[in-house]
Parts: sequence; structure tokens; C-alpha cells
Amino acid sequence: MTWRKLTTAPLSNKQVEACWHLAQESLEGTTQLKIVAKGSWIFTGSVLPACSPDGLTGFALSGVSTIIAGCPFGALIGKLGGSTASHHVPAEPSIAIAAQVPFAVGSFCILELPQGLHGPLYLGFNIVRRPVFVESLEAEIFCTP
Repeated sequence: MTWRKLTTAPLSNKQVEACWHLAQESLEGTTQLKIVAKGSWIFTGSVLPACSPDGLTGFALSGVSTIIAGCPFGALIGKLGGSTASHHVPAEPSIAIAAQVPFAVGSFCILELPQGLHGPLYLGFNIVRRPVFVESLEAEIFCTP
């Protein structure tokens, strides 16, 4: 498969208050998406160690609200379309990627995009609590026509 690089979404040494970070303004004409990410972030006021894009695997955290159940705490997540200020928590896991429904990204992700998608790609972190201090995040975003 031939991938075309759309962009690199960098974020570093920044305290993030918003639910979502705009990574790519438009995915119009794209059928598949590949995201390759690296970096680390910590949750302000937390005693937990820094997270990587794959989150804190192996941690059982009770009473912590995550956006996607079954996805590790703090993992890199994404959503297609919508705004930077909202997230729709899926009622149950789904195989299909739908507009405005968060999905796990981690350090490597390939997605089949819904037909007719014209909106942006946002990245965020799998925890409702804010702020998040991003030490570094580099997400390379590729597509197929």
C-alpha cells in the first residue's frame, strides 16, 4: 500500500486544557488513515508516571474517568469531525469508525474512514481530567486517496 504523508502534528512542553488538539484540518478525499505517534505526557497533580501513546498499560485505576473504556489510561486517542470542546463517549465498542466517536490511536493506528468524511482529525488523551502536561508528542499522519 502506498501512503502519502499529510502532516506531522507536533506538541511539546505545553499544558493542554482542551479535550482535543487539531491534528489535520480536513480529511476530504481520504479513504484510509495511518497515524504513527511517539512522545510522553503527565497528568497535572497526579502521582502517576508519564504516559506514552500506548498509555499506562497494566495499571488498574479505579474511580478514574476515561473517554474510551477498554483503552489504557492516558493513551493517545482520536476522533473525526466535531469540535475541540466535545467528545461523545461511545455507549458500546464498535468496529466502525464514526464521526465524532473517539477511537484508540496508541503508537500505531490504521483506520478505514467513513465514506464522505469532510471533517478534521483531532487527537487527545484517554482521560477526562485536565490539564495534561505534554512533554512531547509527534504524530505523523498518512493517508491513501
